[in-house]
Amino acid sequence: MSIFNNNKSKIETNKNIGLTDYQYKLNERKEEYDHLNEILRGMRSEVSNLMDEIKEVTDNLVKKNAELFLLEQSIEDLKRSYDLLQQNVKYEEEAFNKVNQELAKIKNEINENMPYYDKLNLVKKEYESVSLQLIVCKAELEKTKNESNLKTDVSDKDKLENNLEIPMATKKLKCKAKTKTGSKCKRYAVDGTLYCSFHTSEVKSKK
Repeated sequence: MSIFNNNKSKIETNKNIGLTDYQYKLNERKEEYDHLNEILRGMRSEVSNLMDEIKEVTDNLVKKNAELFLLEQSIEDLKRSYDLLQQNVKYEEEAFNKVNQELAKIKNEINENMPYYDKLNLVKKEYESVSLQLIVCKAELEKTKNESNLKTDVSDKDKLENNLEIPMATKKLKCKAKTKTGSKCKRYAVDGTLYCSFHTSEVKSKK
């Protein structure tokens, strides 16, 4: 109001200014004030929205920075894994080359030993054949042995009977004949003769 009065005193006019003029000017200023308040509220709202957006952008930026950091760490881990994988591949290649060399040596040894292997198979077949023959011979030998034991049992029975018939004071003599194999006969000679009963019959048949 004082500013209005000062302005009024500076203006040279004969026209009288009343209370309504003051009221009118107050209403104008109030309307301007309300308008400015509305503008200020709108600007405050916009500033608040901008602050919210800035905060959201800041949060997103922090989040992106954290993701970037984790991504960089993952990249470093991948690099280390890649280096280890390269080393493993190198070791595997060396091991593979060594195995290939060993296989080549084994292949050469096999090729060199193939004639011996064929000879070994031939010897194996011969051994199997001899083994079969040996089994057959063993069976025949067992059969012959059983027959020989049977004859021996019979001859022992004859001896026992002869011994029962011969007096104890009589001295028994061995048979002077020889067997087919050329060995001396083990039977006792019949009393009054030089041969056993078996060879005695043979001698009589030859005469």
